[in-house]
This record gives sequence, C-alpha cells and structure tokens, in this order.
Amino acid sequence: MTAGGGAVPPPIRVLLADDEPQLAMLLEHFLAARGHAVTVVRDGRAALDARQGEAFDVAGLDAVTPEGDGLEVLRRVREGGDPPE
Repeated sequence: MTAGGGAVPPPIRVLLADDEPQLAMLLEHFLAARGHAVTVVRDGRAALDARQGEAFDVAGLDAVTPEGDGLEVLRRVREGGDPPE
C-alpha cells in the first residue's frame, strides 16, 4: 500500500540492450531504484533471446550494438507477430 492507502503497482519489466557497460549500469540502477525489474543484455541477439524466455513491458534498445542493433531487434519483433501489448 502507498502512503495514500492505494495499492502499489507491480514493477515495470524493462529489457535494456546496451553494449556500453557504464551506461547500462547507470540506467539499470536508475530504473531499479524506482522499483522496476530490469534485465540488461549486451546486444541485439541477446535481447531477442531474452525476449523468448520472459515477457517485458518495455525495451530500451541501443541503436548501435554488435549482433543486431536496436532497429533490427524492433523489426524482428514486429515481424514475429507477437509484439508487446
């Protein structure tokens, strides 16, 4: 319950794909400190693999990563016919 008596919303499940370790760590700490569940991967292929095993509410995708950039990941998700709601 919150201070106002309302229910606490469930955490947002975030998939974060970034090949810059310092930036990924900063974003992970920022989001986790606000109660979100964060999964960090290093590249586009790992983002697609992570998405196969877990449902995410939102994804932060680096535009330039090895093994498939964020735009490629987005394209593959859309082609897959199973986009996030």
